Amino acid sequence: MSTEVEQEKPSFPWLDQMPPASLVARYISLRAGRDKTNAENDVYVRTNYLNEMEAIEQQMLKYFAITKGKAFNSDVGEAHLYTATSVTVSDQREFKRHVVGSEAFELIEWRASKTAVLEAIEKGEPTPPGVNVNSILKVGFRSPK
Repeated sequence: MSTEVEQEKPSFPWLDQMPPASLVARYISLRAGRDKTNAENDVYVRTNYLNEMEAIEQQMLKYFAITKGKAFNSDVGEAHLYTATSVTVSDQREFKRHVVGSEAFELIEWRASKTAVLEAIEKGEPTPPGVNVNSILKVGFRSPK
């Protein structure tokens, strides 16, 4: 049984009265407004939150270095050290050679390359086993040049 509440999509009955050119213009205007708002929001968040949060993190790193501590607890909250690790591939060819040669497939996360699968299908090859290809019809919008 699903506990998810299905939300009704808002209705815009006036769209039925608009000619296609007006719909395209409106869509492009809305998209531009969204993009401008997102960019402004990114700047706002960086300026009003992230910059100071990052400075506080640096200050606490200094505190832990001086005190040789790993955690700070108080009635207002806590701060603690933890290690964040990133793993990236610096030489794709060498990494592939290692994985295949040593059969260390646990080192990789498999996903199908959309580009390669679609190119193979366009050449008349069958869809690779275990891969699903789904397409949906969408509408794209471009501003005039």
